[in-house]
Amino acid sequence: MDDQAARKTVKKILLFIARQQEKSGLTIRQFADKAGIARHCLYQWSVGENSPNILSVVKALDAAGCELAIRRKANDAERDG
Repeated sequence: MDDQAARKTVKKILLFIARQQEKSGLTIRQFADKAGIARHCLYQWSVGENSPNILSVVKALDAAGCELAIRRKANDAERDG
């Protein structure tokens, strides 16, 4: 995966987190407090000024009632048998 594809994936994750925050009915402040993440970090993610580390992503997903699942790509799983 090249950098551009990785950035696109990160953007999708951040959009998902933002949608979940909106659906939760929590304000950004409440969501940030629940996740244990600074509000300015959420803002920076939303405008593309900064990318989150994996710990922050996991915390934000947890605050949204979601979890991160990892699976092999189909072509890798087929190759590995």
